[in-house]
Amino acid sequence: DLLRSGLPDVQASAARLLEMFVADPGVRHRLASTDAPSLLVPLLSFGGRLQVHVLGTLLPLAAEQPGRRALLDAGVAPSLVGLLENAESTAVRQPALSLLLLLLSDVELAEQAAQQLAQGGALRFCTALLGSADANARKLALVLLRQLSQHEASRCELGRPELVERLCALLTRDDSALQPQQSQQRALAEEREHV
Repeated sequence: DLLRSGLPDVQASAARLLEMFVADPGVRHRLASTDAPSLLVPLLSFGGRLQVHVLGTLLPLAAEQPGRRALLDAGVAPSLVGLLENAESTAVRQPALSLLLLLLSDVELAEQAAQQLAQGGALRFCTALLGSADANARKLALVLLRQLSQHEASRCELGRPELVERLCALLTRDDSALQPQQSQQRALAEEREHV
């Protein structure tokens, strides 16, 4: 009821309370059978600590299939892509990515998740990250692309010319000038293997 109030301060308090209770399997089961997921997902568009508390509620909720199904029915995947595109904090980016990977790893729901992601701009987001100088950003993109490539709903989109060009550029990039340390060499080799 507090989530339905439409008052940001009240909704934030409700999200914080849910985050505290959602570790209990019984609470997760009850939440998944209410309209709480459809009320929580729109709150991801709010900034600040509210995003962190909402993600702290959604991630445990996605630990079981009823919760994952409820979140997908609420359209969570495009919202998570938007978070990843704009997140400046690992406190937001990491749980958002973990939640996405949970949805994609569910055999029964993965196609639905992949379809939402493809329609929600995930491939555009991954393409942009592949051009980043940040190795962690590129790794994030490659992890998501590998997951998406396993599902028919999104695999047909992977042949976009710009995306293919970025992948080819990573394979043919000349890193000799970087004089990388051994750990960096391993990371570069792993990146090429992903590509």
